[in-house]
Amino acid sequence: MNEEKNVIYCSRCGAEMNDNSRYCMKCGNLNYNHDANKEMRPFISIEEKGTYQVGSGKFAVQNNDTAVQTSIGNSTGSKKICFFATLLAYVVSLIFCFFNNSTFVFSVFAIIISILFLYIYAIELIFMKCNKLWWSALIPVYNGMVLSDIVFHKSWIGVLLFVPIVGQIIFLLLLYHLGKSFRYNGILTALLSFVYLLFIGYGNRFYEGHAFTSSLDDTTFLEREYKYKKIFLTVVSIFLFGSFAIVAFFHFDEIKKKISSFPSYYYVYAAKRIVSKTEKAIVKGNFECGKDAFSNAGIYYFSYPDLGNYVYLPLYYSREVISGYVKVEYNNGTYQYFVSVGDLEKGIPETSIDSITTDSVINMDFHSIDTSFNGSCQIR
Repeated sequence: MNEEKNVIYCSRCGAEMNDNSRYCMKCGNLNYNHDANKEMRPFISIEEKGTYQVGSGKFAVQNNDTAVQTSIGNSTGSKKICFFATLLAYVVSLIFCFFNNSTFVFSVFAIIISILFLYIYAIELIFMKCNKLWWSALIPVYNGMVLSDIVFHKSWIGVLLFVPIVGQIIFLLLLYHLGKSFRYNGILTALLSFVYLLFIGYGNRFYEGHAFTSSLDDTTFLEREYKYKKIFLTVVSIFLFGSFAIVAFFHFDEIKKKISSFPSYYYVYAAKRIVSKTEKAIVKGNFECGKDAFSNAGIYYFSYPDLGNYVYLPLYYSREVISGYVKVEYNNGTYQYFVSVGDLEKGIPETSIDSITTDSVINMDFHSIDTSFNGSCQIR
């Protein structure tokens, strides 16, 4: 009597093969369930059979009965893009909240945003652990269909999640079976999903004992996944607790004001550069004035219709033209310098160079100010 043979599928190419075959006849992939190949299975340490030791020193799987299975996972999307995109969205959300809210509101929003993205990335990780596109976790309705496909292998059931009463029951069943798929208590997963979703996402258990990789020759993919999770959790912790530290130990509003004033440094820098250039020209006598240069006794005007042609200005070619003038007062052998610079949006009205700060920058249309002084002086 011939021995009964069961048909299985190659984890690399998907071709049919007998369960007692040592390798796939199509692509040569080893059948690690075969007794002769078990010692060659990837990700099994000699000391702890059935486990894989990741960079943390902890074991990815605590199941001594079932060894870790590795399968080709070509439907997860880029895990690197998932990590950086989610991290970037989190940081940008915090920065936007920082500049648009008071101290108390920012503190509350920092907590909400941190917890929200903690769950967002956890759910993305769950979808990738189940060999599903990470971004599908972010699309309403579709994410329910994908989750139903993971648990019930029928995506249409996800539509029923939006049916009153029936949807709540199906959602609890989804959570129950999802927890079971990752070897957690199904009832606790359904009742305490806000805790267990984090366990499943950031934990070291695999979906039905399978770790999905893009290539069976890649023996470090679990190391990278652990690194991404560790970095994300670290960044969230730093921002979460750091926001409280700023509020508790520093003057939040002063820090916010200083950071908000960074764009104003452009106008202050332009004003100081043009005054410095004018001062050097006067000391060296390297200038000439028209016959009507003295609008008043001892007062000179140096007009600069485009400062970028006279001094170096950062980002000059990507900004509006910035114009200005320098007024020089000569009294008793000393010179005093007054300057005004600006563009179509902001600028500094005529102010002594010694008293200019970022607070001097105001909203103004500089081009509405007359800079065409009769007989103004020019630097040679």
